[in-house]
Parts: sequence; C-alpha cells; structure tokens
Amino acid sequence: GDNGCCGGDQKKWCGECPKCAFSFALVAAFLPEEVLTQIYDGNFFENEHLLPLYKQLLGLEGFKPFECVGSPEETQAAFYLAHKRGDLDETTAMQVFLNDVLPNIADPEALVAEALEIDAEHCIPEQFQSLIHED
Repeated sequence: GDNGCCGGDQKKWCGECPKCAFSFALVAAFLPEEVLTQIYDGNFFENEHLLPLYKQLLGLEGFKPFECVGSPEETQAAFYLAHKRGDLDETTAMQVFLNDVLPNIADPEALVAEALEIDAEHCIPEQFQSLIHED
C-alpha cells in the first residue's frame, strides 16, 4: 500500500509508531521473548524511543494515539499477561507498568477477561491469531 506503516505486505516493523508499540505489547501477552524479538527484530519494551508511547497506551499520560491501537485497558491486560510469563519483567516499559499501572488495577484477571476476550472484536494481527488458538 502507501506509506501506511507496518504489517500488510511490508514485513518490517519500524519500531517507532503507535501500531508497532501496541502490536508488540499484544503479541507479548502470548509469545515468549525469543519469538517476539525474532518477529519484531528487537525488543520494543526496551526501546527508549517508544517509552512515551507506552505511557500513553497504558493511560498514564496524554491521549491515546488514534491509529490502529487498542484501549488502555487492552494494553494493560496485554502487559499483565506478559508479566505473568515473566521474561519481560526487566524491560523498561514493563517496569513502568509494574510500578505505575499494576498497583492501581484492582482485579488484573478480570481486566484481562474483559479486555482481551479473544472471541470478541480484537486488534490482533491476522498472522498471529493462529498462534493464539493453537495448543
């Protein structure tokens, strides 16, 4: 297509836009770090450039970017699922989540159930949906 970033026919993720930041978080909820870093050619939770975006996506500051991203609840649920696996806990973005966001979530499991109900409408890129449904 045109200069629409990331996904589609374009195989590379720029690692700089809201869509990259959000999709990495969503996929991080379901796939381990070594697979993530292969798909995205890096670990976006460690990307200093994306930290302000993650703060917006998590609802900590500013306004949610409008393009191709989910709600703060979806982002928080994705971070929580990734945190339960544990392999991203030392990353910069996850530390922000653990220190500034998680303490304010009354019931993380309920948040996940509501925000990431897989049967409901979601923003998971098609190429990842098969990964989620497989055992």
